[in-house]
Amino acid sequence: MFSSSILGRFRIDNTDHIVDVRVGQQINIVCPMLSSSPSASEEDSSASIAEERFVIYVVNKEEYDTCRIMDQHPRTIAKCDDPQRRNIVTITFRSFSPMPGGLEYYPGKVCF
Repeated sequence: MFSSSILGRFRIDNTDHIVDVRVGQQINIVCPMLSSSPSASEEDSSASIAEERFVIYVVNKEEYDTCRIMDQHPRTIAKCDDPQRRNIVTITFRSFSPMPGGLEYYPGKVCF
């Protein structure tokens, strides 16, 4: 059984996480961070965040629809695994990559 404080954000009927981009654009993903001195009411949620790890993978439509990674070696785009440190992941959408094996995006192509 998997439990996460953000699981509801990724329900199929919630489209808040869908972003339309064009080739040449960038998006910044800001990793969640613990506050430096949480209040008593924030301690429970801070403990929960400290235990969570956020990983963004390249997936196919079936994996997206079922919310399940089936590839034994999935391709990771970003990791947010240190809630003590400010971390911003920038993804640039381009039709070519200067790095071998880099991600490439094409107009009209749907990515998951």
